[in-house]
Amino acid sequence: MRRSLGLLAAAAGGLLTLAAGIAVDMDAAPLDQPYRASVACNDDYESLPRGCQPQACGRAVFDNVITSEEAASLRAMADEALAFAARKAGHDLPHGWNTPGQTPLPLLDGPSIVDVNTGFARHSVLGLQGLYRDLGKKRKPTTERFVLNQLHRTLYQRVGRTLESLLTSEFGLSELHFSAPTFVARLQGSAAWRARDVHDEYWHPHVDRNNTAHYHYSALLYLAEGGGEDFSGGEFQFMDPEGNFTVVPRAGRVVIFTSGQEHLHRVRPVTQGVRYAISMWFTCDAAMAMPQFLDGKMHNTFHAKREAGKKRQRRHLPRNHRVKAPKDEL
Repeated sequence: MRRSLGLLAAAAGGLLTLAAGIAVDMDAAPLDQPYRASVACNDDYESLPRGCQPQACGRAVFDNVITSEEAASLRAMADEALAFAARKAGHDLPHGWNTPGQTPLPLLDGPSIVDVNTGFARHSVLGLQGLYRDLGKKRKPTTERFVLNQLHRTLYQRVGRTLESLLTSEFGLSELHFSAPTFVARLQGSAAWRARDVHDEYWHPHVDRNNTAHYHYSALLYLAEGGGEDFSGGEFQFMDPEGNFTVVPRAGRVVIFTSGQEHLHRVRPVTQGVRYAISMWFTCDAAMAMPQFLDGKMHNTFHAKREAGKKRQRRHLPRNHRVKAPKDEL
């Protein structure tokens, strides 16, 4: 980890604690111990249920949360879903198109989003495609459905549980709910690529709760090596008042943080190669919970029980949030 002059660092409980708000570069070298920092809360977290209020707002970075083999498996899952979406859009991708070392297909330049839980995939050229049934007013079951194999299903579920556990432990929570949308973001860099519209411009600074009000905690798991190994560019930056905190992605590295105004952030453009990351968000609002179905069916409603009468409540996932616009992702 490269640190600017004047950065205060102290070991606390065997874990690395650094002062937030000072310019820092965290490169792709593995951390000897987790990084964490507290920041002043800028949102009204006191209005949240008591068990979902953070002991302090902040961020943390963990390495080696999954193995390189598991990261490769999750990349393959995303590529298989994207190839399926491409076929539905009339594009048959050549055999071995995603083999390591291959030149990336220009067709897939820019951002792609794959949500295997709710059942959608999106790319500006391929459009929005249903993985488990066709989209449209009739929404008839598709004649061909994407099949999520048991290995990928089990691994994706374990990632969700692991990220939730890191959040509850880090912020001292007793109540937290997996929400939607969550997805694998695939960012393919190319000097020739140009954004088709603002939704392709994933590099804009943003705050997660400004984009989706029920997001309270954010988690990001990288699946590829940055720093010029698998891709160049694509660094994650917290834009603190005193300077940016920059994280270079590496496979198995996790970044977690409170989702409010205290964490303005962005992703720098990917200039070469392909960046993969899983973005998951968690909520304190039980009515906006979304179970990890991974059952081969499309899901576009939130499922929760009402406090009064324990009646089943179904809230539709807004159409513009079924697959998060790339400009809003981590």
